[in-house]
Amino acid sequence: MEYMTTKAEGSSVAVEWVCNTERSVARYEVERSTDGQNFRSLGIVDAKGPFNVYRFVDADVLLKGGETQQRVNGRAYFYRIKILGTDNTVSYSSVSSVVYNVSS
Repeated sequence: MEYMTTKAEGSSVAVEWVCNTERSVARYEVERSTDGQNFRSLGIVDAKGPFNVYRFVDADVLLKGGETQQRVNGRAYFYRIKILGTDNTVSYSSVSSVVYNVSS
């Protein structure tokens, strides 16, 4: 994986990544954590071949479960990409985080 970025967009988080040498990759699984250690799957993105920019939006993550902006202020969300190979191999990207800060 060449790079992975995460960026807050309103109450959502956009996860983008690029793999220039995408050999034997079947799909990507986007995972999120609130503690940086215990991740859960959010969705699957099929591999398209090398030199593609992938994007996954974790919609309204910052306000899910009836949270208010004040209650999630300063909360960190951690993301990683699980890379699933056509030969059933599994590898992971590095972890990227977003900290939600409410502007006054």
